[in-house]
Amino acid sequence: MSTLSREDFPSFFAAVNHGSPPYAWQRDLVDRIAETGWPAQITAPTGAGKSAVIEAHVFSVALARAEGRSIPRRLALCVSRRAIVDAHARRAVEVSTLLETYEHPAVQAVASQLALPGTRPLGVSVVRGGEVVDTEWLDDPVGCHILCTTPDMMGSRLLFQGYRSTRWSRARAAGLLAYDTVVAVDEAHLNRQLTATVRRVGELASASPLARSLPPLQAVEVTATPATTAGDALTVGSAPEDPALQQRLDATKPLHLQSLAAWPPSGNAAARRRALRPVAELAAQMREEVQGTVGVILNSVADALAMTALLSDSGLRTATLVGPLRPVDRTRLEAEYPGLLSPEGSAQVDVLVATQTVEVGVDLDLHGLITDLAAGSTLVQRIGRVNRRGFYEAAPVVVLCPEEPPAKGWDSVRSGPYVGTDLEEALNWLEERGEGFVMSPAHLMADPAPVPSPRRMLFSRLEPAEAEVLASTSESLVVEPDLALWLADELSDDVADVTVVGRNLPVDAPLAMDMVAALPPHSHEMYPVSPGRCRMLLRHLAEAPAQLWRGGEQQRAVTAADVLEQLRPGDVVVLDAQTRAARAGALVVDDPEADPIGDVLCDPLGYPQAVAPVVLLHSEASGGADTHADQPAVDELLDVVGRTLDAHSGSEPADLEDPGSPLSLAVTESLLGRGPAAALWEQAMTTPRAGSEEDPGNWTPTWAASPARTESGAAAWAALTWVAGDTLNAESRQELSGRDVELGAHQRDVAERAREFATRVGLPEPLQEVLHAAGLHHDDGKQAAEFQGVLRNRRVSTEEAQSAPYRMLAKSRRAASRSRARRALQTLPPGWRHEQLSALIAWDEVDGPEPDLVRRLIGTSHGRGRSTFPHGSADLVREDFAHLEERAAELFDSGTWDELIESTHARWGVWGCAYLEAVLRAADTSISKEGR
Repeated sequence: MSTLSREDFPSFFAAVNHGSPPYAWQRDLVDRIAETGWPAQITAPTGAGKSAVIEAHVFSVALARAEGRSIPRRLALCVSRRAIVDAHARRAVEVSTLLETYEHPAVQAVASQLALPGTRPLGVSVVRGGEVVDTEWLDDPVGCHILCTTPDMMGSRLLFQGYRSTRWSRARAAGLLAYDTVVAVDEAHLNRQLTATVRRVGELASASPLARSLPPLQAVEVTATPATTAGDALTVGSAPEDPALQQRLDATKPLHLQSLAAWPPSGNAAARRRALRPVAELAAQMREEVQGTVGVILNSVADALAMTALLSDSGLRTATLVGPLRPVDRTRLEAEYPGLLSPEGSAQVDVLVATQTVEVGVDLDLHGLITDLAAGSTLVQRIGRVNRRGFYEAAPVVVLCPEEPPAKGWDSVRSGPYVGTDLEEALNWLEERGEGFVMSPAHLMADPAPVPSPRRMLFSRLEPAEAEVLASTSESLVVEPDLALWLADELSDDVADVTVVGRNLPVDAPLAMDMVAALPPHSHEMYPVSPGRCRMLLRHLAEAPAQLWRGGEQQRAVTAADVLEQLRPGDVVVLDAQTRAARAGALVVDDPEADPIGDVLCDPLGYPQAVAPVVLLHSEASGGADTHADQPAVDELLDVVGRTLDAHSGSEPADLEDPGSPLSLAVTESLLGRGPAAALWEQAMTTPRAGSEEDPGNWTPTWAASPARTESGAAAWAALTWVAGDTLNAESRQELSGRDVELGAHQRDVAERAREFATRVGLPEPLQEVLHAAGLHHDDGKQAAEFQGVLRNRRVSTEEAQSAPYRMLAKSRRAASRSRARRALQTLPPGWRHEQLSALIAWDEVDGPEPDLVRRLIGTSHGRGRSTFPHGSADLVREDFAHLEERAAELFDSGTWDELIESTHARWGVWGCAYLEAVLRAADTSISKEGR
């Protein structure tokens, strides 16, 4: 008997929304999902509560489980604005926390349906530029999950390319997105190609036999300004039954057009300030009239920063919010002005200067607005941030536009991301409405603004042959696929951002590479920026030190010129911390003809809630690093290190005489750095990293030291940072554990977990058996004597074996920290993979249903072998498996393995195979996390 019904939704919604009941359309959405599934489109004006899809998803999954139905368990909230991605994530985390802690009957009823053994009631993951890649959702195929992401990050993962993800995890992400997932595309009118691709993948995934058991991918357009109306649409109209919503729909927002002699602003910083000075004066005047925070939304970051400077000079208290902010700077902004980015606002701020980042999803309630002319649908979104709740008698809206039509025609104009034809249409529409027209949501629904014209003559349709190429994730293609064909509405646009990090880099390139490899970039220090703007910066820096990271792996690049040559969307670029190219937390290059001028990229002493890794260089290896007058003496540094370690480390004291100890640095003659080392060290040890305030015990100070040695025998550098308590990545868990793990027991545990996952997600019994069989053999290749040597599991003598039989290990507590040195001594060929040998060993042992699928899953269980492995039989087969050499030649020299990949793709589809691989890998990962 069901313990949850549709009638419980209002109570649940109010409980997680501080007592506010749902609007009628939100209740209708839950009913629609229960009866026919998610609608193809949700059309609702700004301020109508579209973000409530979070609560609708959570409740609907719980209700389906209570009633024994199957609906998608993952909701991907996809929007192009990073700030809105973060806002969605904060809201989802709030709901997740309430599900675990709030003792309200309706909340507990929902949580009891969602809380499966070993999972949280609601998982939340963020995947966007400027963030360390979040893989939590990949490890949980059975739980209710919300994925907050940008179009490029979600789309690239769906197409097997995963910007900033490792090559070996790409298939897992593609498979889990293609089944059991709904993608809600916000601002769908600006993401028409992406929406078409999501729907096309859903069609292709539905052709697999897997779709008989799992719902294939579905796209839901969420927008206030639809380009077209879908047949299966949920439309929010006038709401007399919801007085609070009706008040929002009727909010008064009178229009005024303000012409400027120089529009759009252009030129260097001084020219921009001259052009924007009248706007600053208008903002000051409006602030006096409305007695509350005024918004100034401009089309470019350069204009927004120039406006901030003008307003600050005039004495107005100004806050700046632009899209490419580092997380640490956004955190600082919210801490400095509590409530600023909420409907209540902040009385400490006179003017909020912003770019497009506030157009969608940010629940602002400004008292007045000055905005650049933009595309019509964009203006509607911006106006939605003014008088949002309908509380103010009148909230003026001023739109900046040119005094005269452009001399060379509108086709010659571009302002920020907006082209002249769309700007002209929007201006004509505004002029037709006229001075004083009330820009209320109700009026804008009845008289919609023009939608931007498509930037492409035709949208691309993904074909099965193209999907096959994209799915070959193990192969390095001569030409990387251009995902813009399937993801971007404008082919000239950069498909995805890159991110820039500032680090104190030594001049010596190998030392710099080792240093950043030991302490990879963290999300709090990343500047998101378009590839085009990053290229502009790299061209200026030329031979300056720089590094490139892609998919969590360090690339071969040591100068800005090297990085420029290799740069791709989704990459992470590491530059010297002293590079002057930042303003107000954003990376900017104002003038392509001039050197970058601005603040340094990274000043660790200025971080309020996050600290970049502290790096100390030995003098012999510094390569001429600047010496600061306030650099502490060695004995002072020793004292700081000793005190902080005593206070924060529960481990045994480090041995200073051990040359492998990072503390051996302390006995060297001198240490060089780019700042006061003692102060940096003290702050690093005593300041929690951003995001750790709720659970500071989950973060610990961690050392890293260079493997390179100076002439005196000391490590060339040492560094310190904060890391999460569980820092092992998926690859590390294949060798390292807190204890020795016996191979047979590990494989049995993975097999049972894989069958459990398959049962929970609703796969039929034959596929449950397939996953169980693959789990039983996925690590057979670890039996190789050389691999057991990697685990430091020595062979025993015959006499010893009689009293204590030799145990094969899957993981070792001793496989450890010096993996680079260990690998250098072993006899396995570079790139040798145990799962390739696993497939060979198990080839003739597999029986039961779908044996070819079992064999494939064994070989691809770690993301390799799709569709080839790097080694032939000669390198693969070890001495103890010489009897399988003939079979190995058949599989990996003659092409039988490649044929197997093709045949399983033909039967199960590329996304169907990827989904099953993801379930098996999640089972392996979950067992490894448990130390088994």
